[in-house]
Amino acid sequence: MDFLGTVAKRVHSFWKRLEEAQRWEGRVSEDVADMLVVEAVKRASRQEQKDGIDIIIQLKRGTFDVKFRDYKYYGKGILIETVSVIEEGVPGWFYTSKADSVVYFWWNPERTSLIPLACFVNIQDKRLREWFEENKHKLPTYRAETEKDGRLYHTEFVIVPEREFPKGTIKWIPFRPMLVQEQLKLNVFIRSQNPPEEEKLGGHYEGD
Repeated sequence: MDFLGTVAKRVHSFWKRLEEAQRWEGRVSEDVADMLVVEAVKRASRQEQKDGIDIIIQLKRGTFDVKFRDYKYYGKGILIETVSVIEEGVPGWFYTSKADSVVYFWWNPERTSLIPLACFVNIQDKRLREWFEENKHKLPTYRAETEKDGRLYHTEFVIVPEREFPKGTIKWIPFRPMLVQEQLKLNVFIRSQNPPEEEKLGGHYEGD
């Protein structure tokens, strides 16, 4: 481990990752847009209860930053990017994003669909911000190497186990599987034609 942290052994192509993310964002955007953020909950007044209303939930439309990760990282914690470009000191999305939440999706093993669960991280929650600043030094630091137009740069991030997040700052939500039967058939076909090869990442994480 050097001053940049533990390194994933794969070099990512910036443009390839961007193209793949944009393709999937287009497929999930309508479903994410339909999800509402609860702003406040209160009991109905006596008159409202007479009208058949028990609880009033004030909703606001949320803003989301969508992230995708490989299946092999599912259940291993949530990635928090702290430095976007180490060489230039560019802060990571945890510090720069103005979205209400980051929505994490994971590809299935064949990368032909998404698993039917999404994780929402309320990155603007004050409790999460304060907890992170107090505890980030305790979390292992990793970096990923990315190639863009012939130039290599490094991204720094930490992996936060689900149990460590302050209560109420993350939420797992069932997500509608896309074309489940078709994807299952395609997965079987791909697996039969292309036996999976073990990737040697040395047990490290790669970035988004």
